[in-house]
Amino acid sequence: MPKELTVDELRKQYQKKVNFIDHSLTLFDSDIQRLQKELLNFLISGVVMELQTENGVILQSAKNIQILDSFYKEMDLFKKNFADSVFKRLGENMIKTTGYTSDYFRNMTSAQTVANIEDKIQNITRMTGVNPDGTLVKNGFLNRLAVTDEMKQAVSDYIRTGVERQVDLKQFAKGLKELTVGKEGVNGIYDRYVKGYAHDAYFSQSQQQDNFFADYLGLNYFVYGGTEIKTSRPFCVGGKDVVKKDGEIIAEHVFENKLWQVFSRKDAEEFDKIEWSGKIPGVKFLVQKGGYQCRHELIWITKEAAKRRGYPVADGDEGTMVPKISKQQELKDKKKILKSV
Repeated sequence: MPKELTVDELRKQYQKKVNFIDHSLTLFDSDIQRLQKELLNFLISGVVMELQTENGVILQSAKNIQILDSFYKEMDLFKKNFADSVFKRLGENMIKTTGYTSDYFRNMTSAQTVANIEDKIQNITRMTGVNPDGTLVKNGFLNRLAVTDEMKQAVSDYIRTGVERQVDLKQFAKGLKELTVGKEGVNGIYDRYVKGYAHDAYFSQSQQQDNFFADYLGLNYFVYGGTEIKTSRPFCVGGKDVVKKDGEIIAEHVFENKLWQVFSRKDAEEFDKIEWSGKIPGVKFLVQKGGYQCRHELIWITKEAAKRRGYPVADGDEGTMVPKISKQQELKDKKKILKSV
């Protein structure tokens, strides 16, 4: 067995993974800014230049309606020639993140055990739409993010409106630029329809892999890791939080700062019972942490490390292990849940 590391030593080891994820997402964010400009240029040359006009006004003509009818094929071409490579690189980096996860847990168990677990966590990356070799699963999540149906619909509706209303070409081009690239105070099309989903998928995959290791190794304590940024929620960094639904206040809390504090699975179960701003409905705290686009991480540690950090671990307290439910009981529970819907 490897030498037991302190929480601060584990934190340093885990930071390598955090740095890689930050680097990967910074690259991705830069890629989608470029992709938005490429989409605009693609639409100008492949669609707008083909539109029939007269005296600088888009005509409501048979040719223009035909262009609209073939628009989705044009977007598929853009996906193939421009967008797919961006999401393939993101997928490859998500696979590389698994290596950092394995490196961290080698501090707690043997290399052979880590290798055994690695074989079992491939399904987590496949759910995100990434094959073990880093290629994208056809029609998988990341592959569909490259050009979403919402993006296609937004651009198609814009062009259709321009044709129907016979819009001035100059104003039409200006509006198309705002739609795709954005402007001051308005996000571009990939920022609006894709960026958040891609970030959430990356963080979710990373955390689920950590959780799988923790379940397998019987770890029941974790440090709530990360840094405070401008958009950090009160649930994570402390402060007053007012939760509203349909304009009505449904919960109010004053949270303490959780960063670099130790918690147990019992604590996680309590977090599942409360509401906070940005919480993802129906998703366990151990997966979502602070909710949508939360960049914090649950850094799993041993019971001994939790004790040394000052967490009040009682004798015999294992922090609540993940319960093992029989297949028969699982089927009964499933029927009960579906019957109540």
